[in-house]
Amino acid sequence: MPRRPALAIVPMLAMLLIFTGCTPAPAPRPSPTVALSTPEPSPTAEALVVAPGDKPPQVFGGDCHAAISEEALSEVTGIAGIELTQRDPTWTSSIDNVGGLACEWVGGDVSGSFQVLPRQMLGDTVFSVWEQSHIGECEWGCSWIEETDSLWIGGYATDLPERGRAEADRMAAEISALIVGRAAASDLAWERDTSGWWPVVDCNSVAVAIGQRLNATLSATSAGYHDPPLQATRAGDFASNRTWCSLEESGQTIALGILESGMAWNVPWAGLGEPHDLGVAGITSFLMESSGYLGGTNYEMTDGVNALSVEAALDTRWTTEQIAAAFADFAGSGLR
Repeated sequence: MPRRPALAIVPMLAMLLIFTGCTPAPAPRPSPTVALSTPEPSPTAEALVVAPGDKPPQVFGGDCHAAISEEALSEVTGIAGIELTQRDPTWTSSIDNVGGLACEWVGGDVSGSFQVLPRQMLGDTVFSVWEQSHIGECEWGCSWIEETDSLWIGGYATDLPERGRAEADRMAAEISALIVGRAAASDLAWERDTSGWWPVVDCNSVAVAIGQRLNATLSATSAGYHDPPLQATRAGDFASNRTWCSLEESGQTIALGILESGMAWNVPWAGLGEPHDLGVAGITSFLMESSGYLGGTNYEMTDGVNALSVEAALDTRWTTEQIAAAFADFAGSGLR
């Protein structure tokens, strides 16, 4: 998952809301066949303090081949000639915001992925019902998660539904053990200064705040990806206090807003925006070229620590500029 959704116009907002429910993390699975250990801390390592709006260092220095070799993946999976690459960082900003690494591999007609995240940023991460089902029974999808005190590792392969849950668990344990065995304590010797981070915000409170600024009565719905994200993306979203809301007036959607903590380093997303002053002190904003879910106008903005993206719908009783300015004022006031 990317910090930003895949930019395609979706004709019905209902598609946004399919995979938004969160439930407690899935029940523990049977113990892996290969024991995982935590990298020993270095007594001489001095923790780096990452500024609130800066990107933290990536585990394994952002190098998938440092996490595991192609030969090792081939041995574990039984698939010859695996090619390993880093996932396009355009779509991994939630993972990057917690210092994680997302990797993809291909071998013959099988493809797969794994993600490695520092456990220190994740707290008690929760997953949706859909995601839990893919960590449990293998049907048309099949994913896995392994954790130590220091690392969270998740993965998937397209042939796992045919191989079954037991084989998925074996591969999960062996791949994770190899990754953990290569991890260095120095990769994790940092901490995030979260002063100034936005808290998790209730969408109803967003609707009230934006409605006051537009002199309107608005309703809100929690929105989400129209395609289910990686579990690592969900974990990064959770750690980044991501709030994604659809705002409506009398049944008409007027805007989609996404708030994320500590993500100033990624504004504008993918470097695509043009500076665009919305007239709010302390807020740097950009007008984006891309279309979105509503076919409206997209804006990106930051207070120097956090990030807010807004897609303002066309053909409402406000201009897209007025809607974006209301969100900017909300952000500039510290979400009050």
